[in-house]
Amino acid sequence: MNVKKILKLLCLPVEAHLSKKPLAKSSPLFIVGAPRSGTTLAYQLVTEYIHCSFITNLINHNNDIPLTMSLVSLYLPAPKTTKFTSNYGNTVGRTKPSQGDQVWGKFLGKERAYHSNNTIDSTTLTEANHLIRRIAHIMKAPFVNKSITNSVKLNSILEAFPDARIVWVKREPFFIAQSNYFNWKRKPDLQWVSAKPNNYAELAKLSVLEKSTLQILSIERDIEKVIAQHDPKKVMTVNYEDICMKPSLFLQQVLTMWPDSKLREGRDSDILSLTPSNKIKLDDIEAGKIKEILTRAG
Repeated sequence: MNVKKILKLLCLPVEAHLSKKPLAKSSPLFIVGAPRSGTTLAYQLVTEYIHCSFITNLINHNNDIPLTMSLVSLYLPAPKTTKFTSNYGNTVGRTKPSQGDQVWGKFLGKERAYHSNNTIDSTTLTEANHLIRRIAHIMKAPFVNKSITNSVKLNSILEAFPDARIVWVKREPFFIAQSNYFNWKRKPDLQWVSAKPNNYAELAKLSVLEKSTLQILSIERDIEKVIAQHDPKKVMTVNYEDICMKPSLFLQQVLTMWPDSKLREGRDSDILSLTPSNKIKLDDIEAGKIKEILTRAG
C-alpha cells in the first residue's frame, strides 16, 4: 500500500468528523472566461489580496479527503508573495489556488463539455454545494474558484449555487486567440484542447487555427447566454487589460460586489503594477488569418 492510500485511511475519521461541520452562509465567487483570457491572473489577485477560501493544490491532489486537506491548508505556511505566473492555469505550491478540476469532476463529471440546464441531478448539485460551503466554513472565509472547465458548465454551477457571484474576465480578441492558438500547437496529437463549447461538434472538424480561434468566441457566447439569466447585480465583467493596468481598482470592484469579503491584513495592492502580455507573436500570414476569422465571426 502506497503512502497516499495510507494517508487517506488515517484521515477518514477526520473527514467524517469535518463532514458534519456547518455550511458557510457566504456567497461563493466564480471567476469564468475563455482559455487564455486572464482568469488565472484574476484568481491569483483575489486569493492573494482578499481574505477568502479556495481549492488549494493540496486539496485538489487529495480530493478523496478534501475537508481534511482544507484544514491542513489553513494551517500550512503560505508563501508571502505571488509572482502572478502560471503554467496554462496551473500554479506551483501546495497552498496556492487550484482550478480544482479533480474536486469538481466528482460532481460535474470529468468531461470538459458544455452543460445545458439540468445536466446534473439536484442531489449531486446539493452535495457539491455542501462540500464547498464546508470548505468555506473550515477555512473561515468566503469561497472563490476559477476553472476554465466550469466556464462551460456555468449552468450547473448556478443551479448548485443560486447566490453565486460571477466575475467574467475578457481580453482583446486577437491576443486571446493568438495565445490560445499557441496552446493548441503545444498538443498536436489532440483533437481538442481545453473546454468544449456548446457547438464543439461543428468546430472539431475545422483546422487548428480556426477551431482554436472560434473556441474562444463560442465559449464567450455560451457564458453570455447563461449570465443573462443571472441577477446582474451578482455579475461583474472585466477586461484582462484593465486588471493589469489597475489591479487595485479590480480588487475594490470585487469587494464591492462580493458580500462578506474583505482585504487581507498587511497586503497593499496600490503598489502593485502589472503589464499586459499583448504582443503580436505570429507571422503576418497566421496573424492575418486570425483577424479574418474574428471579423467573419462578428
